[in-house]
Amino acid sequence: METLWYALLGLLFAAYFVLAGVDYGVGLLFRHLARDDDGRRRALAAVGPFFLGNEVWLVAAIGALLGAFPLLDGKLLGTSSTLLAVLLCGLVVFTACVQIRSRAKRGREIFDVLIATGALVTVVGWGAFLGQLVQGLHGLPNWFSLLCGLVFAMLVLLHGGTFLALRGTDDARAKASAVVTAGVAPTLIGVGVVAVAGFFTAGAVELPVVAVAGVVILAAAVLFAGRWTAAGRRGRAFAATCVAVVAPLLIVGFARLPYGYVDAADPVNSLTVTQGATNAAAFDLLTIAAAPMIPVLLGFQAAMWWLWRRRVSSSTPLFY
Repeated sequence: METLWYALLGLLFAAYFVLAGVDYGVGLLFRHLARDDDGRRRALAAVGPFFLGNEVWLVAAIGALLGAFPLLDGKLLGTSSTLLAVLLCGLVVFTACVQIRSRAKRGREIFDVLIATGALVTVVGWGAFLGQLVQGLHGLPNWFSLLCGLVFAMLVLLHGGTFLALRGTDDARAKASAVVTAGVAPTLIGVGVVAVAGFFTAGAVELPVVAVAGVVILAAAVLFAGRWTAAGRRGRAFAATCVAVVAPLLIVGFARLPYGYVDAADPVNSLTVTQGATNAAAFDLLTIAAAPMIPVLLGFQAAMWWLWRRRVSSSTPLFY
């Protein structure tokens, strides 16, 4: 049962990275794509209908972690509390500022800066956290985990770019496409540097073949995102960046198996997925509760994307 729930946990976090990654990517880009307030509001309108729904997946993922793997939760969240606190501060600033920026006519430029800053802190924080898990380290991030954070931010920026190229106005579409095509090369370089550095420093990797395969898939996804964007195949490009932002999560989740938490400094403190899991009775209750909820979440998300599938135009309601 713990294997099933570990896979479900990965699915929930993957959904969060893909969907909320759109929010953060747009937050990183929208000031660059539009200089006037109307253009920025229309860039935010591209994610407006999905904004809060995208963030729900993080709540679901944390709930699954707490319920199914209580010992892993204490290790994963407790040993990197400072980094995660900074990450959550960035997330709160980003979410709050997106919702209140357009409620007053004054101070919108300040809110725009806070939105971009909050998005950057959030995605760098997530990347740094994944970097720490790969190394089996905890506490304050080191140079490798910060490098992972910066590269993950580049992946999320590309993800936001392909989304705006798919759903944005004509002007935003052209600028976002240019950002994606220009960002492919530096992102690939960043991925390569992290991969080489990780070969020497990633002490928590138990299955190096899985890690290498994940890096290859990640690099291929970035490359195809750029090619498909240049060719005008925007839907395929967006699908490619979906793979790109999920790949680091899958590398961390599967390359460390059978361990769910690795302490490189003191291996005695490491926990396998089985050791970190709850008991069979709790798993039964969780499964009964989750069985109807996961399809409801998926159905609601799919319905929202279908209802708001058209591109942003001059007649699109401006949520933020």
